[in-house]
Amino acid sequence: MSYDLYVYRTPPGRDPEQVIEELIEAEETLTPLDLDEDPAMDRWFAEIEAVVDAFGAANRETGFLAINIPYHDSGREAQRIFDRLAAVLQRACIQGGLTVFDPQEGRVINPRRDLGMMLRGNERGVRIVREVAPRNPRGGGAPLARGQADARWWHFWRAGGGSGRRDGAGGTLMRNAVFVLVFAWIAIVNPIGWSRPDRA
Repeated sequence: MSYDLYVYRTPPGRDPEQVIEELIEAEETLTPLDLDEDPAMDRWFAEIEAVVDAFGAANRETGFLAINIPYHDSGREAQRIFDRLAAVLQRACIQGGLTVFDPQEGRVINPRRDLGMMLRGNERGVRIVREVAPRNPRGGGAPLARGQADARWWHFWRAGGGSGRRDGAGGTLMRNAVFVLVFAWIAIVNPIGWSRPDRA
């Protein structure tokens, strides 16, 4: 779950909210769009991506940039993150003529003026995530820290090996070996059957 923002250019005379609605619909339905090249917008996208990369993700879609800030940080850290984000987005709006749409609010925003609104929305999201997030038994029941939610040992099949982060490569290999043996028993030994021959 994340706080999302969309950055794009609104053509002259167009409703900015209608523009992003059309861009998102085209992306979801894989509808090709005949858009003019916009090197200036691409340069702003690159600048925004460079900032967002430190705390979130920015993905270029057809005609817009989708920003995702995970619901993880709150308080002063969230303030720092959204301050940096609002600053670069405000420059993109003023100097680059771009538009920022907030899907949580369902409207176009002014990044600097609406900074408080974004922070409140992020705080709500963080509270929800912490209520439903896995609890850390070794941390007094506190939510798992960033990256730990996927570190449960039974996620050994995931890239990078969640269990490797939990207690090292040795534990990973041991558990993987146990799982292989169990699956082998189910797939090979069990179908043959362990039934005893009928007695007279």
